Order: sequence, then structure tokens, then C-alpha cells
Amino acid sequence: MQGLQTRYEDFKKAGAEILAISSSPWEKHAAMASSLGLEFPVLSDPEGRTFLDYGVLHPGALPMADAPIARPAELILDESRVVLKRFATDNWRVRERPERLLAELE
Repeated sequence: MQGLQTRYEDFKKAGAEILAISSSPWEKHAAMASSLGLEFPVLSDPEGRTFLDYGVLHPGALPMADAPIARPAELILDESRVVLKRFATDNWRVRERPERLLAELE
């Protein structure tokens, strides 16, 4: 998320907004966002509905977790919330680079 924050102004100039979503409690996100200096919204979805709706629910995570877990993913949506581009992986260490996401917005 820090990588996205460093390019946040570039995303805004491209007409995009960044949203981060997790199943963790909101209070945990607020503390993390504050400590990292995140300017974009960090949202909580404890039931994982967003993950299911956008096809990024991690299929094997529920038996091991207390809440739904999303696969690491970055989605580019249009104004109607239709997915234009999806970057997803099963490896929690992998994230798409902000530069590639910005290039997709051009």
C-alpha cells in the first residue's frame, strides 16, 4: 500500500481513485492507514462480499481464517464498477507495481 501511496497524486491526476479493502476490523485499518500516512480510503468488509462479487475471494483460506480472505489483487473499475482490468495472484507477497496500474489508465 505504501507503493500506491507514493503514486497517489499520479492516480488522482489520471482520474482514478484508490480503495483498499480487507476483512479485518475497521479499527485495525484506521491505525494502519494512520501509521503509513495513507491518503486513500481503507475499507473493511468482514463478510467478504466485495471479494466474492469481484472474484478475488481466496478459495482455500476460510478453513484457516476467522474471516474471508481475498487473494492479493488490484482491480481497475469504470464508473459503473465494471472490472476493466484484474491483476490477481495466490502469492500474498506479490503486488502489481503502481507504474503498471497507471499505464493501464492511459
